[in-house]
Amino acid sequence: SQPNNMDGVPHITQHEVPPGQSFTYRFIAGAPGTYWYHCHVQDHVHPLMGLAGMFIIEPNRPHNHFAHLIPGAGRIANLAKATAEEYQAEYSLVYMDIDDRLNRIRAAYSDPREIEKRMHRDYDSTQRKPNIFMLNGRSFPYTLRDTPIVVNPDETAKLRVLNVGAGIRYLHTHGHHPTLTHVDGRALPKEAQITRDTFDVGPAQRIDLALRTGNDGYYAAGPGVWLMHDHTQPAASNKGINPGGDHTAIVYEE
Repeated sequence: SQPNNMDGVPHITQHEVPPGQSFTYRFIAGAPGTYWYHCHVQDHVHPLMGLAGMFIIEPNRPHNHFAHLIPGAGRIANLAKATAEEYQAEYSLVYMDIDDRLNRIRAAYSDPREIEKRMHRDYDSTQRKPNIFMLNGRSFPYTLRDTPIVVNPDETAKLRVLNVGAGIRYLHTHGHHPTLTHVDGRALPKEAQITRDTFDVGPAQRIDLALRTGNDGYYAAGPGVWLMHDHTQPAASNKGINPGGDHTAIVYEE
């Protein structure tokens, strides 16, 4: 849990950090779970341009050596001890939707004053129209290269999902029915741990899914390559061109 003066909201708990200066956040890592961080300066546009990421607090265990940094997200190779007690694989899945009219501004101009004017005068974030949909910073087909969900039969993978975008993601797994175990960093009671093949994830929300594999006719329909994607139809494209967007796949090793 963080104290109020570490909350990071400009003009409420602190001043903005000026160019060339720094601010160190100090807090005690509290309840284990899937969280996120993002820019709170001009936060109507900055997180939507990529200034955000997943933040994972792992349960304490003696000699607990795990991945402290996951470049590009995706597969978490070094499982924390508590995670390895229940799961055989773990994935970080960060979904974003991008309006390239906004992102082009930063690429087109070098003068910060010009960038600010065009981002906050010429561009109206209330009229935002996302046309690029990404998983872990990539769009299909690069999602298949960078973030395939690689599994073996008869194991359970932990999927940590974060929606950074402004739209609702409807995450759909073909051939598999994962179980919802956590929402916004908190474990759900057993009676609320639903099993289905489509999960809605709103802006800023996180969900943890237990993906069981194999061929039991309930949780999983057998080995192969199974599509996994956001079932919001435009998210299956890049600027309206299909296939694209945040497609990936559940891929059995064999």
